[in-house]
Amino acid sequence: MTIRPEWVLYGVGLAVGAVVVNQLLSGRLVSRAAESVARLPVDVFYGGAQGVLGLPDTRTAAMQAECAAAKAAGDCWAASFACPALDYLRCLRDKYL
Repeated sequence: MTIRPEWVLYGVGLAVGAVVVNQLLSGRLVSRAAESVARLPVDVFYGGAQGVLGLPDTRTAAMQAECAAAKAAGDCWAASFACPALDYLRCLRDKYL
């Protein structure tokens, strides 16, 4: 299997175009691409937990507000559904220890 010369030229042209666009956007193209790649495993985890197990995404503003309200009320049962695991454990610690 050989690589056709046109494909090499297309690849080089695409790379040069990406560098130019990145320079025009003051480096934001590369930084946003890196952020997306770094965020992908976390998003896959949360999506799987939500889709398969029915667990809510605790990163949303609504869930964070619900978590704060549950912790302020001392309702660790409600906090178990709205808070990340460490916040829920802190609620249990604060309430029972």
